[in-house]
Amino acid sequence: MAQQIGFLSLPLELRFMVYEHISPVNAPVSAYQGLLLSCMTVYSEASAEIVRNARAFLKTLKKPEDESLDSRAENPNVHFQGLTAPIPLLERFHSESSSPCHHHQATLLQSGTRIPLVHQALDDPLAPSFAQHSV
Repeated sequence: MAQQIGFLSLPLELRFMVYEHISPVNAPVSAYQGLLLSCMTVYSEASAEIVRNARAFLKTLKKPEDESLDSRAENPNVHFQGLTAPIPLLERFHSESSSPCHHHQATLLQSGTRIPLVHQALDDPLAPSFAQHSV
């Protein structure tokens, strides 16, 4: 019968090769979660290597040339009629409140040059009161 060798008995260089192979770019977390949870030594070695590989991978991605709202609004193929973005306010500080999430509303004009924002004042005494303004 062949002698079994434990993973931690392998040289560090070989273990790092395994960690590099299971980095987030090559496999989902679920594929190597058991290995990471096996012991603190493996977790600390693998975490450092996985983070290093993820950072290296992210540096290789190309950044979009121009993602500004003005450049999109000037594109004749893009037409905005309106935009509503929910922004929960004071959820961390006032968790017992049963009131629904308040929304800030933004409407994009057809010219794409102005975005008027309408802020609603909240009944909550801890909430700031916002005035209507344009950006």
